[in-house]
Amino acid sequence: MTKTIDITTTAVLRPEILDRTLTSFFDKLFRPNEYSYRLIINVDPIGDTEFTQEDVLNVAKKYFDNIVYNFPSINNFSKAVKWVWANTSSKYVFHLEDMWIMYPHIDISDLVD
Repeated sequence: MTKTIDITTTAVLRPEILDRTLTSFFDKLFRPNEYSYRLIINVDPIGDTEFTQEDVLNVAKKYFDNIVYNFPSINNFSKAVKWVWANTSSKYVFHLEDMWIMYPHIDISDLVD
């Protein structure tokens, strides 16, 4: 039986930064063959006005098949954090901000254990 890990993320209108973040974490931490991942993402409407909340979601869809998302009409970081955590259901939760970069390789099984 595959363990599911909820990935909570608060993001803003910076799809290119989210793409770099997710690339680094899938290259160096998340192992899709061993675990299943559900992204719970809140995309606040602030950031680069050339992009939309849907653009950010489309980046997330490149990495996750299972996504729960929220597109609020007003940005509020505190509400975003509350919303993503309120929507978790897995035994394991990993909080990932949209601008983090994973540098060393880490075995996610070590974190789960």
